Amino acid sequence: MGIGEHTNLLRQWHSGDLSVLNQLMELVYNDLHQRAEQLMRRERPDHTLQPAGLLNETYMRLAKAHDLGGSRTQFLANSAHVMRQVLIDHARKRASEKRGGAAQWVSIHSGIKGDSDPRLNVIDLEHSLKNLELKDPRKAQVVVLRFFGGLSLEEVAEQMDLSLATVKREWVFARTWLYSQLATRPNSSHGS
Repeated sequence: MGIGEHTNLLRQWHSGDLSVLNQLMELVYNDLHQRAEQLMRRERPDHTLQPAGLLNETYMRLAKAHDLGGSRTQFLANSAHVMRQVLIDHARKRASEKRGGAAQWVSIHSGIKGDSDPRLNVIDLEHSLKNLELKDPRKAQVVVLRFFGGLSLEEVAEQMDLSLATVKREWVFARTWLYSQLATRPNSSHGS
């Protein structure tokens, strides 16, 4: 099934045919499951949410969404946003269950071999990412698509209709900015 199949199913969804979500998920299941596994590897080892659970919760939230995007890339980006929110909600719930809650940790790993980043509190990361969104929404979107969406720099450039060189600059700047913000947060402690 080609990329046109994704677009056709998304058009049907926008026309009110909610039954196409299952077909759409079948087309992108392997991509989404692989992304869920990557995201969960960044979490602490005793995390209660597993990749299948993350994917199931993502599916449930997508089923309630009004706009899934108009292309495969947009759908994957929207799915990445939903996965991000599931992880943030899970971290907040866990933190609220225990006084001073056990923080969840993630890595801002770019997906590039040899690039190892410190593990970060997912709530601190979300707070810093929201600050970046206020200052520079485009840079924040690059981070979301790369980190949560697992998109390559080329796919981000296509999704955002930017040149590859611009996306590379935005990615480097955004990561550097996030690191500096996370390093200065009083409750942000790096560790595994």
